[in-house]
Amino acid sequence: MVTQDQMEQREQSLRTSLDEMKRYQLDLEAENQTLRAQNRNLQVQVEGARATSARSASAEIDQAFARLNEYMQKLGAGSGGDVTWFQGPEGPVVRIQDQILFRSGSQSVSDEGRQLLAKLAPELASSGANLRVEGHTDSDQVKVNIDKYPHGNLDLSSERALEVATILIANGLPTERVAVAGYAEYRPVAPNDTPEGKRKNRRVEIVLLSGSLTQ
Repeated sequence: MVTQDQMEQREQSLRTSLDEMKRYQLDLEAENQTLRAQNRNLQVQVEGARATSARSASAEIDQAFARLNEYMQKLGAGSGGDVTWFQGPEGPVVRIQDQILFRSGSQSVSDEGRQLLAKLAPELASSGANLRVEGHTDSDQVKVNIDKYPHGNLDLSSERALEVATILIANGLPTERVAVAGYAEYRPVAPNDTPEGKRKNRRVEIVLLSGSLTQ
């Protein structure tokens, strides 16, 4: 039989345990608040570091773009030339008309085109930007090497873009920063109903992306 004293001792023991649990809970809450404050401070520091890093990277890219722009001007790049340099929606773009790079219906880059790409590659590499090399054609269907290009202009534009990218990589561009796309005649910059319009549409564009290759 439990005596009165034993009951009081048990009650006191329970009270003591309850008090200890309350103190432990208070300690945990205080520690949690401290950790939350530290986490907020770390987030502020990380965001600050990211902003500083982004500003630094942006400044470096801007400097590289300026050097590339200067080089393009030396090549005679302008609004009406065979090599043009302009700001696109995704970033700066180097546009090269196909007559500098390829023979009609061919993916093989000419000697002149190789020299141009070899000079462009170091400046493009120094920008630190990811690049997308795009091939574009006019609306005329492939009439030579038909067996080689079973999907017509889609194959031709893709192979041309790949050939240009390969030369750029061979001249110093990191492979992991280069993507390739072929758009055939589906992204014209001029109507395809005149010889001049078709000439403008036959081109390779090198887009210096402001974001990732997967955007």
